[in-house]
Amino acid sequence: MSRPSLRLVLLLTVVIAALLLMRWAVREPALPPVAVVTPVTAVAAEPASTPVAPPIAAPDPDARPAFVSDMEWQVLQAVAAQHAEPKAELARLVSNLEFSKRRAAWEALVKPEEADKRRQLAASLLAEIPDRVRGQALDAAQAKALQQQLLADVVDDPAERTRRLDAEQQRLPHLLDSGPAARSSP
Repeated sequence: MSRPSLRLVLLLTVVIAALLLMRWAVREPALPPVAVVTPVTAVAAEPASTPVAPPIAAPDPDARPAFVSDMEWQVLQAVAAQHAEPKAELARLVSNLEFSKRRAAWEALVKPEEADKRRQLAASLLAEIPDRVRGQALDAAQAKALQQQLLADVVDDPAERTRRLDAEQQRLPHLLDSGPAARSSP
């Protein structure tokens, strides 16, 4: 094999491995340890409408976002280049990677002194779940499980948490019902 084709094979292998890892991470939500659920009393009772820490805007296709490593950027660009709309696909991939990294950061915040940051990040991620379902990065079951995990950090009172979970989950079927399949049925 020539050197350029060997590099292409290696790059494609890394791309496939990265995509499989991202897909696995989204499909297998980890439950937060029970010991780190910290009481929070001053949290809005209504479903989140805007994230506490807004997600990063769609990337400039020529500029690597700060949270993306050089290797990740090369992989994302290579994958996006194979789609009919490479700029849109790159933006989607970067957005999914950003959400995955923020989710991993939320899962890593386990120290008691990190409770406030964990709560804020959980609220931000919670607000984005409907968009993740709409973009098919999460299915409804994954979204509902993640909502439950995130709300454990956002809402302290169990009764309020249950009410809030119901309200958050009501947003998901609406998104699924308004999808292309629902529009194409008679």
